[in-house]
Amino acid sequence: MRLPEVEVKVKKYDRDEVLLELPGEDHTLCNLLKWALNRKEGIVATYRIEHPILGKRHKVEDEREHVPPKVRIRAVDEDADAREALWEAIDELLELIEEARREFQGALEEAEG
Repeated sequence: MRLPEVEVKVKKYDRDEVLLELPGEDHTLCNLLKWALNRKEGIVATYRIEHPILGKRHKVEDEREHVPPKVRIRAVDEDADAREALWEAIDELLELIEEARREFQGALEEAEG
């Protein structure tokens, strides 16, 4: 199975703040990132999806007009690093997804046998 590619446009990338635009994405990925990032000490993560009649529009695969979500990661503690927090959050999410996959696989194999 091949997952769809995620397009990421980096608008800002420094220690204090990371600002990303995710054309083609919706609340699903943004909520996961926000959840994982806000668990980090000294980090505040938010995202915003504007109403489609506002802002710059992009075409996505199904030809709907779509305003891309913007994810903002801010270091609010002098010891925190927004860039590092992003990478850590991505790694943690991948581990959680792999763990969930194993749980599903075990439950399905048990149901078959």
